[in-house]
Amino acid sequence: MKQCLYASRARRPFTVDELDELLGKARERNHADGLTGLLVFGGGGFVQVVEGTPAAVDAVYARIQRDPRHEVLMHTSQPIAQRHFPEWQMGYLRLGAAAERAIHGFADIFEEGCDLDRIPGLDPLARDLIGQLRKAALVQLAPG
Repeated sequence: MKQCLYASRARRPFTVDELDELLGKARERNHADGLTGLLVFGGGGFVQVVEGTPAAVDAVYARIQRDPRHEVLMHTSQPIAQRHFPEWQMGYLRLGAAAERAIHGFADIFEEGCDLDRIPGLDPLARDLIGQLRKAALVQLAPG
């Protein structure tokens, strides 16, 4: 098994419809390829952890690098003995209550009341990463 972590920045803002389409296609393809992980989108940036066979992880990362909608800022990968994220999880910075309820696996990680301990498959490294993202998002959203 292999795990890949990357952070990227959107080259332009995503509409809710564009984000839904991107996530829907990614979910279908990742499921078909046996990939699991964590995807966080907020403030125009993505952080994603993808896990699966080395060939599947390398293939999805190659597609991500070619995607003109965003630029990869950081990337790392490592072999793993078992999946850290056995179920696919996604987080958004705020799509609205109706959209949130419509997305299977949605967790509003940027909401202060979101209990990260209740998200299945979250290991300590991911919990720390999400905590840092949450702090950064709250600072960015604070009135100037």
